[in-house]
Amino acid sequence: AIFIIFGAYLPSIERNSMVGLKFGWTLANEGNWKFTHKVGRISFIAAGVIFLLCGFYYKVWIVITAFAIAIVVPYIASFAFYKKYGDKNPYAAKEKARKKAAPKPKKLN
Repeated sequence: AIFIIFGAYLPSIERNSMVGLKFGWTLANEGNWKFTHKVGRISFIAAGVIFLLCGFYYKVWIVITAFAIAIVVPYIASFAFYKKYGDKNPYAAKEKARKKAAPKPKKLN
């Protein structure tokens, strides 16, 4: 259940050096951080479901596979993102448009 909860929480974690999936290229690029944590969400929830099912049918290789899903899949996805985009942030245009479209608060006199 902890893996499912952590997986659901992953995309909302801001970039930091304490909590999250911290690889060298994820800490250096905001776009990579967001992408890696979106992929991590899916893989951690999948691993959590596998762990819950292991309560009924326990085999060591299933547990090892679940850990591999939770860790290796986001690592490979993060590295692929780094190789494709480098230090560029493909989400930057969306973020800029979203900030521009947000209504500005009115001043109170």
